[in-house]
Amino acid sequence: MSIPAGAVIKVDGKPWDKPTNTEGWTHAGTRTITLSLNGYEDFEGKKTVVAARIVEFKGMLVKKKR
Repeated sequence: MSIPAGAVIKVDGKPWDKPTNTEGWTHAGTRTITLSLNGYEDFEGKKTVVAARIVEFKGMLVKKKR
């Protein structure tokens, strides 16, 4: 999930097939997630994904300074 919605998602540097806000799956383990949206600073964080569990990643994007 991103605020604002519509950010491009990368998981471990690989593009996700849909922008936020979306659902999907990835392999269990600690994943690096990057959210990108034109006019905003990228948001990056880590999330531990556990097999057969639902996890949520949230990021609030900050507008780029001019």
